[in-house]
Amino acid sequence: MHSEARGFVEKCLQSLPARRSVVEFGGKNINGTVRGLFPGIPYISIDIEQASGVDIVADAATYVPPFPPHTVVCCEVLEHSPYPHKIINNAYSILSGDGVFIVTTATDPRLPHSGVTGYLELEPGEHYANISYNELHGWLVDAGFRSNSIDVSHEGDIWAMAVK
Repeated sequence: MHSEARGFVEKCLQSLPARRSVVEFGGKNINGTVRGLFPGIPYISIDIEQASGVDIVADAATYVPPFPPHTVVCCEVLEHSPYPHKIINNAYSILSGDGVFIVTTATDPRLPHSGVTGYLELEPGEHYANISYNELHGWLVDAGFRSNSIDVSHEGDIWAMAVK
């Protein structure tokens, strides 16, 4: 993840009460991680492949943790999935009743980049599609999130915080 995405998560946390538990979707450490922003609480990082920063190999669209997390963080993942709406639906379904979903993703004009290597060239068979404001907003509403704020102020990035 890039430093601006990490900064958005940090900014969200400053406006929220202390988090009690976290599940991170897409925890592979490519250029950094948000794990350090959540010290001393239960934290599970999942990704579709074993790598640095990954606790459990699982699909974010179907993973069910052993506890309902207070927070789900999903940084720079949706653009790499052929079914980002399923990831958002799952985030909603696993969150605790007062849970918060924090998401960062790529939008136009960001160039396609690999979720495997982090480089601009995609690996064979790798999916990539930038996410629009309307798509993200619609998926959050359709999932059932009661409120959300979406930030598109940083070119090529779209960031959101949604409350269950």
